[in-house]
Amino acid sequence: MIKLLILDQEGTLYKNKRLLYKIRENTQEFFCKKLSIDKEDYSEWYSKNKKDFPNIFEALKRFNIPIVEYHSQVFDTVNPGNYLKKDLNLIKIFKKLNLPIYVVTSSSKNYSKKVLEILGISGLVKEAISLSKEEQNKIKIYSKIITTEKLASNEVCVVGDNWDTDLKEAKEEGFKTILIGENDDKPFFIKSIHNLLPAIDQFNYP
Repeated sequence: MIKLLILDQEGTLYKNKRLLYKIRENTQEFFCKKLSIDKEDYSEWYSKNKKDFPNIFEALKRFNIPIVEYHSQVFDTVNPGNYLKKDLNLIKIFKKLNLPIYVVTSSSKNYSKKVLEILGISGLVKEAISLSKEEQNKIKIYSKIITTEKLASNEVCVVGDNWDTDLKEAKEEGFKTILIGENDDKPFFIKSIHNLLPAIDQFNYP
């Protein structure tokens, strides 16, 4: 029986293409500026180096770039209110699930707070945790959450849109996982967070 949810934010709680593109654009500009790379050369640079940086924080660590600087320039310069609106369907889903919900995100605390407020779910989320200098490892954060809540990993479902960074280690540690995406290329996927209820039911009533 699922007793708690851990959710990714970008690409999971919302899939607004314009907003996600803006964040990717800001990320590209940020690294170009910090590493003195021309925009025209960024794609080639990224292709050559992405295997060494499984997530953005590995790249920040490698180049000794403060996380707070990344957050402030990539996320805090964006107003999510220009892209998102209250999600009534998501509110109904969360209320019906009636479970403790944690959000674990690579975005800044300020940005995450705005996103949850705009979507109308801030009061339904127990805690939003932003990856930081002190907490950069998602699986360690997941483990800390279940220790606090006194739950076993198989009583918790982790939902994300990136198998490698959000779900792979969670699956290996016994968490239930749901991938949000377009292709059924990994175990148990849904196309949208709005399909969450039947997915959770399948865990609870196999």
